[in-house]
Amino acid sequence: MADVLTLQRLAAFVRAYIRDYEEVNRVVDGRESSDKDIKIAALACLSAFNTIPPLTSYTIATFPSTHLLLIGTIVELLYGIGILQTRNWLPASGEGVASPDNPQFNIAWANRLEAKFEKEAKQLKVYINIRECTGLFVSSDYAVIGQEIATTLGVDD
Repeated sequence: MADVLTLQRLAAFVRAYIRDYEEVNRVVDGRESSDKDIKIAALACLSAFNTIPPLTSYTIATFPSTHLLLIGTIVELLYGIGILQTRNWLPASGEGVASPDNPQFNIAWANRLEAKFEKEAKQLKVYINIRECTGLFVSSDYAVIGQEIATTLGVDD
C-alpha cells in the first residue's frame, strides 16, 4: 500500500500533471500556481466530494481515489485561475493575434474536467455505498490507476 498522501505530495502531483514548471511556462514568469493555491484547491475538492450524497468526511490521507482527488483539485485550481484572469483580462489583439491569457480557455478546461469529476465521483460514491451496505469488496481500477500514476511521477516515495 502507498504511503499516506499529504497536501505537499498532492501539490507536487498536481504540478506534474498540469506541467506547471518554470521552464515550460511561456506566458507566466515562474509557476502559475503556488503550492498554497493548489492546497486550497485540494481542500475545495474534498469539500465538493464529501457533500455529494451520501455525505462523507474524507481527508487528503483517506480519500478513496488519487485519480479523482487529482482531477477535482485541478478543476478547482483552473476555476481559481480563470476568476483571476477574468478579473485582470483586457481584450487585446494586434496583427490578428489575440491575447494569450483569455480566461475562456481555463474555464473550458475546468468545465470538461468538472463533468468528468462529477460523473466519476458519483460512480465511486455508489460503489462505496453498496460495499458498505453489503460488506462486499470489489477491486476498483481507480485505486490501481492512481497508484501507478503516483509511483511513475515519484510522488509516492
